[in-house]
Amino acid sequence: MNPPNHTDLSRDMGRVEGKQDAMGARLDKIEDLLERIDSRLARLEASENKRKGAIGALMLFAGFIGGLVAKFGARIFGGH
Repeated sequence: MNPPNHTDLSRDMGRVEGKQDAMGARLDKIEDLLERIDSRLARLEASENKRKGAIGALMLFAGFIGGLVAKFGARIFGGH
């Protein structure tokens, strides 16, 4: 087998550069995808926090009404 000459080395370096460029393009696509996923996740988390806040407010209101009924229920509904 002959030692590689300048042409062989240049061709091989071109292949390596081509593979490196392709890998860079794939990494760019992965970064874009991760940014979109992160954005969607942030929106989902914000929506979940709003939902939890609404449920908490509803529970507080229901507790308040329940307390009023327990305190004044007899008077309101004609009991003792």
